[in-house]
Parts: sequence; structure tokens; C-alpha cells
Amino acid sequence: MNHVREAALRRQLDTLRQEWPNLRAWRLVINNRMRSCFGRCHYNKRELHLAAWHVKRGEWADVLDTLRHEAAHALAGPKAGHKQTWRIWAQRLGAEASRCGSRQAWAKSPAAKDGPKWIVTCRKCGISVSRRRRLPGRAKAGHRGCGGRLEWLLLR
Repeated sequence: MNHVREAALRRQLDTLRQEWPNLRAWRLVINNRMRSCFGRCHYNKRELHLAAWHVKRGEWADVLDTLRHEAAHALAGPKAGHKQTWRIWAQRLGAEASRCGSRQAWAKSPAAKDGPKWIVTCRKCGISVSRRRRLPGRAKAGHRGCGGRLEWLLLR
């Protein structure tokens, strides 16, 4: 882990805490286990998790944006999701008010290097998409577009 980047992130969070006192109880965690997302906000623990791979290899502007993105979640509250309240906080903090990071940033993720694990095909309309993981409740769900049954093919 690049300790210089981690220290700079902690200073950035301290700056945000000075401007937004509700962030003072929150702490930054650099998470080595996160592979398929940039960051995560843990409300119960009051922790902002950033993926170690993203902090280490990501463009600095993207890493700072992720910190602001997660801080916006902390300030917006657990029910805000990526809806209007969260967007307002993201804009106030200077974060890109979008749900996902850039394609260039995703290309550096461990999950992107692993590639998709599943191909999901609709039996009715034939549309196929790739997925990294199979969500528990989606195995028997129908295609949202046409209602057709989904077929999951394991690639690896």
C-alpha cells in the first residue's frame, strides 16, 4: 500500500470533517478485500471503505472522488441511495454525482482482470449479458424487459 496516498486521503477526510462536522465520527478504512467496487459506506460502523487496489493504482482524481462519494453517502443517510438527497450532498462535497466510476478506472480493478464468471441469456428474447456474480434472488427471476426466463451459464 502506498502510505503517502493513504496519508493524503486521511488529510482530505480531515478537511471534509472541518467543513462538515457530522463526518467527525466517521473513519477511513483501506479495504484489501474489496475487488468489484471502489468504495462502500458502512453506516452502522461509521466507516468509509475504499478499495486498496483503487487507492494504490487509481488516478488520484478518481480516488479523491470516491472518498467524496462515500462521504456524501455518510451525510445523506442510509436511505438516500443514489437519489436526489445523495446527489445534493455529492455536489456540495465536489464529487461526481454518478453511481459508478469511469471505465478507465474500472479497467484497473481486479474484477475486470478476472473477467465475467457468468453469461445470462433470456430464453424469450435472446439478449445476453455477462456478470461477475450470481445474485441469490435473481436465479429464478425473469428478464425485466420481456418477462422471459433467464438461463445462467457458468464460464469458469
